[in-house]
Amino acid sequence: GPMSFELCASFNAEARSQTVNGRTVPLAPYPAAEKGIVENWQHGEGRTCFTRTIDPERYPPLNKVKP
Repeated sequence: GPMSFELCASFNAEARSQTVNGRTVPLAPYPAAEKGIVENWQHGEGRTCFTRTIDPERYPPLNKVKP
C-alpha cells in the first residue's frame, strides 16, 4: 500500500542476538530498544530485504509548503 516500503541491504555478518528465558531473540537496533519499538531486523550474512509499513500515528505526514 501507499504506507509500505521495502528496505534491502547486504550484510557482512549475521545479526546479533541474545538469550531471553531460554529463547534466542534478535537485539533491537538502538535507539528503537530504548523507545520500546519492537521490529524484527534479524538477518543472516548476505542480501536481506525487510518490508515495513509506516504507522501514521507515530509518523504523521508532513504538510508541505509550496515556495
